Amino acid sequence: EAPGEECSAGSTALTESAESSSPLSPSLEAELADWRRKVLSQRESIAQSERERGDLRSEVERLQQKVSSLTSERDRLSRGGAAKDAEDRTRELEAKFEALKEEKAEIESGLAQQKAELEASRLAAAKAAEAADVAARELSEEESRLDKQ
Repeated sequence: EAPGEECSAGSTALTESAESSSPLSPSLEAELADWRRKVLSQRESIAQSERERGDLRSEVERLQQKVSSLTSERDRLSRGGAAKDAEDRTRELEAKFEALKEEKAEIESGLAQQKAELEASRLAAAKAAEAADVAARELSEEESRLDKQ
């Protein structure tokens, strides 16, 4: 129980015993009722204050954590953290770029080699076709000569 509740319970008990043993005058009863309303109102105000205080404590804790986080970030930045991060990222991107350039060169080299092989195959096919034409002409000439005999 809250300290105010003990007092209230005790005063209520005293009031009830006083009411049962001797009747109170209407003005005293009105005053007693007024005091009871005031006590109830004060208890409600205290309860509301305690809730608000709890909410404020939570908010203060959240803000302290945010301040701590921001302070850490400020310290990191003041020690050159942002510049170091940017330099690290630049080095990483440059390494990727170099790897891509090497891969591109390999692809271009492979493509040039395949073009050369294709051209050599075309040339060989053309020579083979020419040789076949020559052989076909010679065969035809030989057949014609044999037919004449």
